[in-house]
Amino acid sequence: ELTKFNINVFNNNIIYSLCDDFIQFKNNAFNKRKQLYKHQMVYPCILKILPNFIFNKKNPIVIGVEVLEGTLHNDTELIIPEKNLYVGKIINIQSNHTDILTANKGTLVCIKIQNNLNENLMYDRHFTHLDLLYSNLSRQSLDILKEYFKDEFDNYDLSLIDRKST
Repeated sequence: ELTKFNINVFNNNIIYSLCDDFIQFKNNAFNKRKQLYKHQMVYPCILKILPNFIFNKKNPIVIGVEVLEGTLHNDTELIIPEKNLYVGKIINIQSNHTDILTANKGTLVCIKIQNNLNENLMYDRHFTHLDLLYSNLSRQSLDILKEYFKDEFDNYDLSLIDRKST
């Protein structure tokens, strides 16, 4: 009767095994919730535009960048907070002419940015290499990150999140 209400019952004669069963159940439930939120996860990063590597100035913008802080992931939305400017979503990352999914701090990569909200956005007109690009962290993505993905970050990355959310 409890199963129709989706209630789990733990039964074991050994208290340590009972505790282990509960911990395993709790970890499995956490991992299931984590998978549900994975597509909403935004990893914090700051990018520096390399002025000698501007390949396409209009949509899709193709530029070389250096990852100054954090980790760059494909599908990350980029903004320039100082200008209140939405730059677009990264649809491709390349390193040495090879597609990659992530780029770590200190890495030089080429990114392709698609902006479906403002297709007239243009490098050199609306922003330049003097502007830093930031991953677009919303309150919701910060909450998801801190709740489910905190274990994937070291203390330095967490301090980057704290600086960006203030």
